[in-house]
Amino acid sequence: MVADLTYFLSTFPHVRSNPRNPLLTFIKTEMMMNPPTGTRLYAPDLDAIRGLARAGFLSADQLRRHFYPQSSERTTTNRLAQLAREGFFSRTASFPHSTPQSIGRPIYVYYWTPPNHTRLRTYLEDHGKASEWHTNFAYLAPLNNHDQRFSQLYLAHETDIVEYFLCLEHDAPRHGWDVPFWERTSPFSKELRAASGLEYGKLTITAEVRKQKHNQTYTETKESDVTFNPDGAYCLKSPDDRYELAFHEEDNNTSDPRKFRQENIV
Repeated sequence: MVADLTYFLSTFPHVRSNPRNPLLTFIKTEMMMNPPTGTRLYAPDLDAIRGLARAGFLSADQLRRHFYPQSSERTTTNRLAQLAREGFFSRTASFPHSTPQSIGRPIYVYYWTPPNHTRLRTYLEDHGKASEWHTNFAYLAPLNNHDQRFSQLYLAHETDIVEYFLCLEHDAPRHGWDVPFWERTSPFSKELRAASGLEYGKLTITAEVRKQKHNQTYTETKESDVTFNPDGAYCLKSPDDRYELAFHEEDNNTSDPRKFRQENIV
């Protein structure tokens, strides 16, 4: 039988026979003649894309921990790279020179752009999942500043903000709380101000300032203008059905303590 199979394979000029295992050669050749036609998206991939669109930026480690918890680091890294090559999301290297070029890999941060938005829509519609697009993805806005070069400080700032919200969303239910919504986009971001006509967030606050003079401590009321442009907003629902609205401010050690305290007072 092996001899007959070897002769059969030899009649095809594009087939190279394996004398040790002709059947294996035939199976491999069939796979090569019918290669896969593009990447197929699975439930974890769609969850990761939706989470990335909500977050703005996510590092490879964040995507693995929050959306591929059962996969190894290598498996997740390869999967993310494949999805990026297929155009489902974009990525940029964070600290690209932190390791020698000959070994290791750079740390990647992923984001969702208008071309990625279009690519996902086309994929879902072509696979008969237009309803899933309209239900879970159509309302998600892609990144509007994706053409610029991102600084390392900016990427660290963005991924830290998202980490706070993802952990909050995961841990709040364990304590009986719920997170009805969280919004990464600041209420005074460029796109929202353009849509609403709001001016940049300058507010006048009245604060009590403690001062000391001649070993005497006294309190002075002072008005000052501060910038109100939080990094995010969210709502919490307590176990007794109370709703709390809160804002999140992230600092990369770039503000002096006085300015940071003013931002928190607002």
